Amino acid sequence: MSSVPKHYITPEEYLHRERKAEFRSEFFRGEMFAMAGASANHNLIVLNAGSLLREQLKKKPCRVYPSDLKLRIEETGLYTYPDLSVVCGEPQLESDAGDVLLNPVVLVEVLSDSTEAYDRGWNLTSCQGLEGKIMLEAIESEVLGSEVYDKVVFTAPSVPKHYITPEEYLHRERKAKFRSEFFRGEMFATAGASANHNLIVSNCIQTLGQQLKKKPCRVYPSDLKLRIERTGLYTYPDLSVVCGEPQLESDAGDVLLNPVVLVEVLSDSTEAYDRGKKFEHYRTIPSLKHYVLIAQDRHSIDCFTRSSDGSWNLTSCQGLEGKITLEAIESELLGSEVYDKVVFTAPTSTTNATG
Repeated sequence: MSSVPKHYITPEEYLHRERKAEFRSEFFRGEMFAMAGASANHNLIVLNAGSLLREQLKKKPCRVYPSDLKLRIEETGLYTYPDLSVVCGEPQLESDAGDVLLNPVVLVEVLSDSTEAYDRGWNLTSCQGLEGKIMLEAIESEVLGSEVYDKVVFTAPSVPKHYITPEEYLHRERKAKFRSEFFRGEMFATAGASANHNLIVSNCIQTLGQQLKKKPCRVYPSDLKLRIERTGLYTYPDLSVVCGEPQLESDAGDVLLNPVVLVEVLSDSTEAYDRGKKFEHYRTIPSLKHYVLIAQDRHSIDCFTRSSDGSWNLTSCQGLEGKITLEAIESELLGSEVYDKVVFTAPTSTTNATG
């Protein structure tokens, strides 16, 4: 049975509908995507960040816009609503309607469970806690944790939980028929992986193993647990690379501590975690130099590389011709090798373009 064909619209049709709509939608490649409402904390954080930046930019030729102003990314055609936009100098607007911005200097997004994977990316500096701050050099401003989170109250869990020790986790895990992660006294079952996921991991192991054959580095698949010492997370990366002697937590030899490269293959259910919370854990590993994220539904590879100043820089490649260089291990991942024999599921719907 064939599925219902999709009906695509033009950007002009989108803008005409959007300006009359009661709720907001994004637009990309002929489709509109309804946006969810935001929590009280979300709105308070946006208000705090906007007020903080407006005060610092009061005597500078910069404007701070809230989330009611649409943004168009000219290169990709996406129309979206950032939580905050900052423009310095004259704002470039798409038309006389004045409701679509083109030239932001700073964009701010407040993350939620449903949007984190979509929002995250780019080069990374971070701060944790109320004492931290982020410098915005382009506008000579800063975002202070204490001011961004002023009066924000996090919800505490209402149901008491039974927590276990790391030792109890490892005892159970070594006998279990399926794998689980462990964090702060709780175990979290990990899902099985698709054929594409497994093939991509296998391809990466093969290509990196070949390049590292004569180097003092080892490539480990996803059966080896990793413990992040600073946060206490136990997890199973899809692929780990160690150079020099592997540091193991105990004589059991099944928990690694010192990876140089970690690779995760993304899925719909794990992408938010892999790009967000898990990366927060991984960034605390002193030995880690590269964190690679590989899509399994398209030819796309992202690599975060730690700089000498501790910040993380993003490089990406799209398509089979691209490549990611892993300088710390003098190796590279070629799109053509990572995706060798990987077949993406073709969409079943028929496309109808209008306009």
